[in-house]
Amino acid sequence: MAHLHQGTRKAIDEALPLFYEAIRLDPEFASAHGMAAWCHFWRKVNGWMTDGPREIAEGIRLARRAVELGNDDAVALTRSGHALGHLAGDLDGGIALLDRALMLDSNLAAAWFLGGLPE
Repeated sequence: MAHLHQGTRKAIDEALPLFYEAIRLDPEFASAHGMAAWCHFWRKVNGWMTDGPREIAEGIRLARRAVELGNDDAVALTRSGHALGHLAGDLDGGIALLDRALMLDSNLAAAWFLGGLPE
């Protein structure tokens, strides 16, 4: 998480394998899937992807898995909803996931922040 919040290319490159390791250790850890998906979004928006179609598909896969696993996990819904809005172009679905996250945790700053970011 510390790397993710730094937001630099180097930090995201360090964060993403850690989220994959968390998924390997606990395949049902919804938030790890959502955070990994969000790393792919961040790589896309900053032009850091080296294989755009493959990385976008992977981000979408991770985000959808986060939603499957974490229907009651506000963090997973927030990060995956935001990622799906951008990576899959599913703005309505992404907004619905962010709204659900806020229903679960109305104090989740990331949901408020990411819900207010422009396309």
